[in-house]
Amino acid sequence: MSGIIFTEDVAPTTPLAGRVVMYAKDDGLIYIKNDAGSEMVVVGQKDSEQRSIYVELPTTAEDISLFFVDQDITIYKLNCIVQGTTPSLTWTLRHGPDRDAAGNEVVTGGTTTTSTTTGDIITVFDDATIPSGSHVWFETSARSGSVASVNLTIFYNED
Repeated sequence: MSGIIFTEDVAPTTPLAGRVVMYAKDDGLIYIKNDAGSEMVVVGQKDSEQRSIYVELPTTAEDISLFFVDQDITIYKLNCIVQGTTPSLTWTLRHGPDRDAAGNEVVTGGTTTTSTTTGDIITVFDDATIPSGSHVWFETSARSGSVASVNLTIFYNED
């Protein structure tokens, strides 16, 4: 067999100045990490996509349709950031073929976001596989502090 063989593992330490390290993680993707510690996927997400929603002055009862999928997708990361004074927002992402039904939650019980700088990154899901013919929507259920806005970015692969 010819080619380069990588052993799947966790990310290595940041390389020395002027160097880049390439490695495979246990998610089956190939990454590089530069001397600043920034990690980037270089192989394995050919069909990777992202969608975002921005809501100004979100209430505790938002119910916003985001998109419809005509082929299976799998969410691999969510990033949510809020702005305001000591903001806290509880939200969920749902999917299902019937927009009037309750749908399936990507993270059961939702997520509470308080980050105003880098955003809260979510990579553990209860139901991240969204079948073809499904609607995807965003709901809020609680907030505290002054929440001026919320921005959610959904990262996914086409299956």
